[in-house]
Amino acid sequence: MIKKLSPGGKLVDYRHKYRHDKTYNDRRSLTDSEYLRFYHSSDWQHLRKSILERDLYLCQRCGRQGNIVDHIIPSKDHWELREDPGNLQTLCRKCHDAKTKREWFKREKGARRAMQIYLVCGLDSKAKLGYIKQHLTAHDLIFDYDLLMQAQTGLRFGQHNDDLYDYIALYLEQLVRQLRTETRFTNVWITSTVPRNNIDNLLSTYFDLKRILVRSKRTLEVSHKLSNEFNSADWSRYTPVIFDGVG
Repeated sequence: MIKKLSPGGKLVDYRHKYRHDKTYNDRRSLTDSEYLRFYHSSDWQHLRKSILERDLYLCQRCGRQGNIVDHIIPSKDHWELREDPGNLQTLCRKCHDAKTKREWFKREKGARRAMQIYLVCGLDSKAKLGYIKQHLTAHDLIFDYDLLMQAQTGLRFGQHNDDLYDYIALYLEQLVRQLRTETRFTNVWITSTVPRNNIDNLLSTYFDLKRILVRSKRTLEVSHKLSNEFNSADWSRYTPVIFDGVG
């Protein structure tokens, strides 16, 4: 961990400080006139109308009628996402006000932690989860693909239904978007069987990622397709560990 002395004389994680300095500088470079000019532009009005029509004028939180187009990640936090349809949603006034209040509270009053992101891969689902649990802290977030698949399908842990992949991938993409401005967690653990380059590329811009390949001594039954995908993956940036704590 790289630490530097802050003006107050306290050692802080340099990566954490740099990330928030960058956010501050981005906000400072965005002038109020530029901000207001965008929201009064014809481009925004056309985009706003298309999002309302896409969402059928329904609030994406409560299902009631909505007429506010909201940036999921606030535009002042990430100006480059201001015209990304995937970062826009229709909200009603009540849900929008509640979301704005939560964002303000997180920004002004919330805990500030120097998050570490771990990408944990491997064939053995139980070994990956067991490794994470050994290193878990009280302020961690886990995105476990296999646990989410189990919750969505009722299948046994480690079994997959390919028809649900797009839904789980969508959940993960929204999680990655939110992490760009997140500060509340100590560690974030994201699991998959093989490396996901899109997730790696999106997060590596904002975080110093740690990549772990978890192996176990158990004999596993895996499909030929998955075995080939695993064996042909690029593991050069991953640190291999052996987890034998699975009973």
